Amino acid sequence: MIPVVGSSAMVGEISNRNEKRAENGRFAVSDPSKMAERNQAVATDVASFRSGNSKPSPRLERLRWMVKSAVPLAAMEIVWTFHLAFVLLILPLIVRTRRQGELPHPPCILCVTHVGELDPYFVIRVTGRYRLRALFERDGPEPIARFFLKAMWRFRVSQRTDLKPILNKKTMRDVVSYLNRGGVLMVFPEGYRHWDKKLYPGAAVIAHRANVPVIPVGIERGHVFRKELVGHTFRALKAAIRDYHRLGRVTVHFTEPIPPDDTLGEREDVDRLMPLIEARFAAFYEQFYNTSGPVWT
Repeated sequence: MIPVVGSSAMVGEISNRNEKRAENGRFAVSDPSKMAERNQAVATDVASFRSGNSKPSPRLERLRWMVKSAVPLAAMEIVWTFHLAFVLLILPLIVRTRRQGELPHPPCILCVTHVGELDPYFVIRVTGRYRLRALFERDGPEPIARFFLKAMWRFRVSQRTDLKPILNKKTMRDVVSYLNRGGVLMVFPEGYRHWDKKLYPGAAVIAHRANVPVIPVGIERGHVFRKELVGHTFRALKAAIRDYHRLGRVTVHFTEPIPPDDTLGEREDVDRLMPLIEARFAAFYEQFYNTSGPVWT
C-alpha cells in the first residue's frame, strides 16, 4: 500500500502551482469567470481570422506584388517579341535600309526627323539596337494602343493638362536614370505632326539633365505621312507600303554629336542646343525633301 503521509500539503502545493499556470494562460482554469474571458478572447481571434481582417504577412504581400508586376511585364515582352519579328522579318520585305555616318556610342539621344510612321523602325534596323527606347505620346481614348506603344518604346509623355505635370515629370526621371545607365534614347522633336513645322525642346532638356550628347538623325527617301490620312489606319498603311516599294531604299543619316554644356544653366543650355538641332533638321529637309525644316520657337 502506497503511503499517503503529507498528501494534503502536496495537494495544496499543486493547486497553487496550477493557479499560477492558469494566470499565465498555459491551460484552462476552473474559475468560470476566467474561463468565460478566455473563451471570448479566443472567439474574437477566430472570427477576425475567418473574416479576413487579419493583416497578411510581409512575405505574402511581397508575393502578391511580384505576381501583380510580373503579369503586365510578361504581356509587354510578348508584344515586344512581335515588334522584333516585324523589324527582322517583315520590314526588309517592304523596303531596304542602309546607314550613312558613324553608329552612335551610348549613352546618347537620337534626335530623329519624323516624316513617316516607320521611321523609328529604320533606326532600330540600321543600329541593331533592338531594345532601343523612345519617347511616345498617345493621349486619345485608346488603352490598347497605349499598351502596345509602351511595350515597344517604354517612355510615355502627354500633352493633357491634367496628366502632363505628373506623367512627364516621372518620365523625365526614368529617362535620365536610363541614360545614366548607358542607354540610347530616340526622341522625335517634331512630335507626330511634322506638317506643323515645329520643334519641341524635350531632347535638349533631357540632354542637359542627363549630361549626354544629342545626335541629329535624318531619314532620306522616307514615306511622307499625309495629314488627310490621320484616323484612317488601313489607308495610311496602304499608302506607306506603296510609297516604300516605289522608293526602294531608305537611308538613315547620323551626324556629329552635339554635347551639352554643364557649365550653363538648363535654360541657357537649351537655348544653345535647340538652334543647332534646328540647323541640322533644316539641312535634312532641304536635302531629302526639298522643303523647309521645322522651327524652334
